[in-house]
Amino acid sequence: MNFILVKNTPPHQDRTVSGEELQLFRQVISDSEAYPFTHQAQAFQLIGEGRECILVAGTAAGKTLAVLVPLLLRVQKGESRKAMFLYPALALLEDQLETIRKAAACLGMEEQVGYIYGGMSRQELIAQLNKKIIVATPDAVYWFLEKNVKYNSLLFYALCHVDDFVLDEAHLLSGLMGYNLKKFLDRLSDMRQTFLQKERFRTHVLTATPTEVVSTLSQGEMIYGRSKVGTVQFEFEPQQQKPEWGKLIRGEVERGFSRMLLVLNSAAGAHRIFFEETVESDHPALHSFYSEFGYAAFGTVVETMLACGGNAQQVEEWASASLAQESWALQEFSNEKLVTLSLERVMEATSKALRHESGSKLMEEWESIVADYFQEAPERTATVAEWKAWVTPLKQKTEFSLVFAEVEQKFLSMTVPFSATSLTIQELCRLGKPKLYLSSLEAVCEQASVSFPRLKQKLIDRRAIRLPKYISILKDTNIPVILYTGSMPKRARRGLIQAFQSSDAPQAILISTSAVEVGVDFDVDLLVTESCTGSSFLQRFGRVGRRGGGHQRVRLVTQDGSVTGKLQESFAGRQEVTRETFSEVVESVMKKRLYFTSSPYLDVLHRHVTRRLGEVGRLLVPERDPLETTLLEKGGFRYGLRSTIPQVDLRDEGIGRDPFQILGNVESDQLRVVDSPFSVAEANLYFDEWIYKPREAKVLIDQVETLKRVKLLLYFHRGRLHHVEPEALLLRVKEGYSFTYDSICHAMLNEENNVKSLLKTSYANDSSLKLYLEALLENPKLNHYLLGLGDVFLTKFQGGGIGREITDRDGQKVMLKDQMFLVEPKQNKQNNLIIKNEEVWYTGYEQELHVNSNKDYMNKSGSGVTTFGHIALDRVAGACVALYRELVQP
Repeated sequence: MNFILVKNTPPHQDRTVSGEELQLFRQVISDSEAYPFTHQAQAFQLIGEGRECILVAGTAAGKTLAVLVPLLLRVQKGESRKAMFLYPALALLEDQLETIRKAAACLGMEEQVGYIYGGMSRQELIAQLNKKIIVATPDAVYWFLEKNVKYNSLLFYALCHVDDFVLDEAHLLSGLMGYNLKKFLDRLSDMRQTFLQKERFRTHVLTATPTEVVSTLSQGEMIYGRSKVGTVQFEFEPQQQKPEWGKLIRGEVERGFSRMLLVLNSAAGAHRIFFEETVESDHPALHSFYSEFGYAAFGTVVETMLACGGNAQQVEEWASASLAQESWALQEFSNEKLVTLSLERVMEATSKALRHESGSKLMEEWESIVADYFQEAPERTATVAEWKAWVTPLKQKTEFSLVFAEVEQKFLSMTVPFSATSLTIQELCRLGKPKLYLSSLEAVCEQASVSFPRLKQKLIDRRAIRLPKYISILKDTNIPVILYTGSMPKRARRGLIQAFQSSDAPQAILISTSAVEVGVDFDVDLLVTESCTGSSFLQRFGRVGRRGGGHQRVRLVTQDGSVTGKLQESFAGRQEVTRETFSEVVESVMKKRLYFTSSPYLDVLHRHVTRRLGEVGRLLVPERDPLETTLLEKGGFRYGLRSTIPQVDLRDEGIGRDPFQILGNVESDQLRVVDSPFSVAEANLYFDEWIYKPREAKVLIDQVETLKRVKLLLYFHRGRLHHVEPEALLLRVKEGYSFTYDSICHAMLNEENNVKSLLKTSYANDSSLKLYLEALLENPKLNHYLLGLGDVFLTKFQGGGIGREITDRDGQKVMLKDQMFLVEPKQNKQNNLIIKNEEVWYTGYEQELHVNSNKDYMNKSGSGVTTFGHIALDRVAGACVALYRELVQP
């Protein structure tokens, strides 16, 4: 193993700062003797004078406070009407929002902090926009621009009164994300100058690295700051095989540490390691987590409160009030118990299972059956056995035979509130629901005259307390292990980092992903990570020694021999380096993310967004781009979505997964197609179930169906994006031949004589095709790739046979709707590397199999197999168009 010491020169304090800046600074950090760092003081001065600043500094450098302190003071004095803080990630926003609110409260402005998030009503949005300090992510702002035209003018008018924008962690706003934001801010500036006669707002940028994007977002003066982190020992070692993470963790346990962070690149990998290496336990080492995260069965808590001498009447009243808010599934009750159901509730719970159009005979039949049963009254009371007896005979009806199992399952699993049952509190408690978190019981204990510490200890003695599945014990040790990934529901992640940092546990391990790179402020003394990009590694590296002092370690474990070889070469003969030198070496040695700097698609899109502002927009953009109209007709725009590929939603709240990852091992009866730009389908399983399912099949793009149904073809010529109608170009396919771009277009249009001949035929009467053919003569590269907009169809291939289309439980095809895609024929293998851009999802050269029941899918040999080159999809809106431009422009 190789190692080197990375030494940091800490920042100096500027003791010349005084007055209101110093007072507010000290109040926010709760230190009456502190002074700001030199770079913070420089930012105070620049912003205080009404100038812009770009602050470049690593982690633990106090970047947010550097701009927050002077901006709040300017807003308070009326020197700045509004200030808006934009964060590229929600986790980062949530981390900083607390600091912003605390600082505002110091000036009596706590009610002036607004928070914009997707899904707010018009009234809620207006209320937040009227605040003087506004916090948001760019995606939240884009959400409103996409939702409804009525929001556009409202949003832009309010934001035009923002005098100061702060872009935090701006290096994450890379590539097209940064270009998108720049176009948005430019529009705001044009509107301020044109309609409000105001000069351009000020933009302040906070970043770890001065990327190209930063210079386009602000013209401010550059300030360089230092971090207060301590000396770190960096260890790196090559691995011949895939690392045995469990064995590695146990080896580090023997070396000793206080807080260890293991960062993997995949959420599935992090979850798998956690569940393989930990065990559920009531070990005393976990007791410190009980007060915040522990829960117990409702009935057990009630019994224990009474056993601790609680006032019986008060306990009963509290329990009744709590149960009134809970519900239970019908199938949980014993057959003798009475349950009240309503016509409306039964229809709501069961009709969705039919998944048919409301006017269908099957739906009408079902509505008639339910209505007849409730003919006497809109609500009926019966024992659970009687309810089951009513629904069971339906399975004999032929018209329900295919869907009855799901109707019955929905019926029996429908929830019933406590008020609709004849059960007593004690009987409901025995069902094991609901769970009560200890964190909610202190106030209840006070009302019921029960000592909370005594209640907690009693529950511990009864071994009745459980922890969420993301907090456990490392096998054969007493060390708590916590899991924290972006794939976990937001509510599950809340508080986990703070729990990991708790001083109650001498040692703790956090297993995570890139979710810890930004947005959470914590310190570890040991980081173990696999290889990643240079920028990601430096963010992870910044989690070590943030408080300074001590001897901290970072261990890089990689199978990439070239990385370790280059590190050895760079550090040869050296025992220590400065943090600046270390960062330079890492950035040059470890792989970099590739991004596009602009996209013609986004240019058209932003013209469209401006025109949606009505008369105001038409004054700024008087003429409609013809392509804008065509795009709207064919599929609309995908504006501001970080990922335009819709996800498959799992049962875990807030979790979606890449359809190419998950659909290969999810059966059709577990899927339900949904109509949403964000989701392609819902899967009836949890994330923890999915990661343990074997990968049964590979999901590929069905090129045949995708090309046959493409809505629009695009090409880039003379600096502009144009379109050609698909029918004019793609319908020259012969019966019985494979429907691929290779066989249809590339072969036919690759010869100049063929193109000239086509111009003389009736096909050239189509104006869009004629323009395309003329452009092709001028630039033959245009024909080497195909850029399309349309629904992307998927196929599942298990190897050794014919692929099959992917459908949901009702037979509906699972497809990615209205996607921009780029086809690169297999003839163009020399351009493979350029596809590997961070903003593009792509397939490699593979065999694609098709359903053999349709002869249109077959090639000449009838094998059902066609080969193709890359098919790329947008990860970020406009990426495929940007890639296409790079590939075809002279």
